[in-house]
Amino acid sequence: MSARKSWVRQVAETSNAMDLPPGVFRRDAPGIAQGLKRAVERSRRTRGTKFQSAMSMLNLHINRAGRKLSPRDRARLEKAKDELRRLFGRTGGRASRTNVSGSQIMIRKLASGEYRLYSRKKDPRTGKRRNLGTFKTRAAAEKHERQVQFFKRH
Repeated sequence: MSARKSWVRQVAETSNAMDLPPGVFRRDAPGIAQGLKRAVERSRRTRGTKFQSAMSMLNLHINRAGRKLSPRDRARLEKAKDELRRLFGRTGGRASRTNVSGSQIMIRKLASGEYRLYSRKKDPRTGKRRNLGTFKTRAAAEKHERQVQFFKRH
């Protein structure tokens, strides 16, 4: 290697990030989450909560891979995030976002890959939420949710 170290190596050697076992990100989603949890509980080089350290290492791996990450691997790593939340007893994440007022936004991902927006209140007759539309992206569904709320107030 050249006399000048790469910034990745310098970060790995000097940061307060935890020490990870080799090959932890090649495992299946539960294996990744369990490996990260085990590593963060053993490490003394963490900042913030143990959960934050483990999640930040997973996000660092995802972000460093960037566009080179296959959709299959990205899905596996996103499942690992959910599993990590479960192991640490955290709820929330992508599936249960809330808006500014704190009420839950009802958006579900369909098998087709599209997103469906449901009303916040249940119909008292049927006990079900109304379908407010189907969208290609989650961002489009959230944008429509904001428009619906704006329309209701103005």
